[in-house]
Amino acid sequence: MSRKSSGRKAKIDWQVTGLSELTDALRKLGVDLRKVLPDAVFEGALVIERIARRNAPGPHVYAVSEKRKGDRVAAAVGPDRKHWDYAFAEFGARPHVIRPKRKSGKRAVAFGAGDSQVVRGEVHHPGVPERPFLRPAIDEHSDEAVQAMGKVLLRAIAKATR
Repeated sequence: MSRKSSGRKAKIDWQVTGLSELTDALRKLGVDLRKVLPDAVFEGALVIERIARRNAPGPHVYAVSEKRKGDRVAAAVGPDRKHWDYAFAEFGARPHVIRPKRKSGKRAVAFGAGDSQVVRGEVHHPGVPERPFLRPAIDEHSDEAVQAMGKVLLRAIAKATR
């Protein structure tokens, strides 16, 4: 289980609520939340990762541990930095015109097409239909993710109460 740093610009946030009572109870049992919560949240994120990867446009979907703030622990699931274009599958894109960047001084847009390269003054992109893979993974499998988190917490409780 590796944890990678996040660099996503397009992501979907998902929160488990009602944890203050749980964290209070875990503290009373002697569970070290600083060690247990990141592992529990990451296990839940791995469930979402597995489901999202099945429906993603490619295999480059990962669970990532993110910042901690007090008892709040976050994880993100989504494409790695190189596959930022997965956001177009998740959210879609309207038809649009792609023009050369003026800052670069280029007068044409170049892109690969099979084994050759196409160069044009501008490109009329037809858009991309929405084919979400992250949101359905969360909507349909959040209970499984919470159960995975619960298993980690139960092991910590068993260890603390021995």
